[in-house]
Amino acid sequence: MRNHIFNVVITELEDMRKFQQSNFTLRRELDFYSQGIYTKPLNRYSLSTMHGKNEINRTLEAYDYALYKMS
Repeated sequence: MRNHIFNVVITELEDMRKFQQSNFTLRRELDFYSQGIYTKPLNRYSLSTMHGKNEINRTLEAYDYALYKMS
C-alpha cells in the first residue's frame, strides 16, 4: 500500500514569502464544509492506494461543495 500526504494552503501568492502565510480561517471553513469526509482541522490530507474511485470521487464532490459554499 502506498500513501500520499498533501496539504491545502489558502493564500494570495504575490511572491514566495507569502506562500508560508496561510489563511487558517478559510482552511478551517474548508474542513468544516467537507460533508462527512473526515478531516482533522488544519492538518495534512492522506490518500492511499486503498482509496478507490468511489472514495476519491466522493471526496472531490465534497470539496467542490465546500468551495462553492465558501465563495
